[in-house]
Amino acid sequence: DFWLWQALWPRFRPRIVIVEYVSMLGDMDIVNRYLPGGLSFTGRTMRALPLFGSSLRALTNLAHVKGYRLAKVASTYDAIFVREDLWPAEAESELPRLPTHPSVLALLE
Repeated sequence: DFWLWQALWPRFRPRIVIVEYVSMLGDMDIVNRYLPGGLSFTGRTMRALPLFGSSLRALTNLAHVKGYRLAKVASTYDAIFVREDLWPAEAESELPRLPTHPSVLALLE
């Protein structure tokens, strides 16, 4: 979702963007690597799976660069962003405190 949103801007500027994030990445600013051929789990170990996707913090940072504000975290994996011309700064939601899953911490050691 991170790479798609980045590629669509500035040509497309919808009023609302709903993006999926990986909650197990916690409060860290983590973005998966872009793979032009897409994801393939052939030959990969389960150990690498937690590093797919993007953290909520990374998506919120991208949103700010693009002129969006975090309106709501709708579930444990969806974030709703609204264009800043439609959503005042004082109404922006705070990032929830998310614990980083131990398997992610182990991969980053």
